[in-house]
Amino acid sequence: MKQVKMNKEKRKQMIFDYLKKLKNPVNAWTIGEKFEFTAKRAGQLLDESPGLEHKIAIVHNWANSDLIQPLAKNQNWFAREHHFVDRFTVLYSGNMGRCHDMTTILETVKLLRNDPIQFVFIGNGAKRQAFMETIEQLGLTNCTFLPYQDRQVLPYSLTACDLNLISIDRDMEGLVAPSKPLNPLYCPVFW
Repeated sequence: MKQVKMNKEKRKQMIFDYLKKLKNPVNAWTIGEKFEFTAKRAGQLLDESPGLEHKIAIVHNWANSDLIQPLAKNQNWFAREHHFVDRFTVLYSGNMGRCHDMTTILETVKLLRNDPIQFVFIGNGAKRQAFMETIEQLGLTNCTFLPYQDRQVLPYSLTACDLNLISIDRDMEGLVAPSKPLNPLYCPVFW
């Protein structure tokens, strides 16, 4: 099967065309009770469908300034427990899914392999396993992988770093929205 590379706008148009086909009265959109979107653009697409407006909700990204507060790494039990205190720590916390640009992050990890910087990946997702295997195959030792953390641990895991990474694949711009930009704003550094 031959792969065809297409530009971002053409890819977006194909996705929208596909979604519009799903608006046929016999499709899943009419069967479902409620559809939630984090990206307003995706919600607007379905909002054009008469009779479905009541089923569409835009879910706003959450941030809890009462739960997540800045905390120095040397005072953070999570940072101490995982040995993040004495090295510059770059954190990627959340989904490593199909919509996330893990390639640019991998190139950065490779570029900084000999610097006193550690990359910490907390979470899961469709790209996690392949990402971990690539890190191992390349013999990169500047990465730590941890599972998703319980909600009560988030105030500590999200602030156990010097820099937070947020990633969206370039082809997904406008179709998806990262769900984590607001919480890292309460952390020491945001990138």
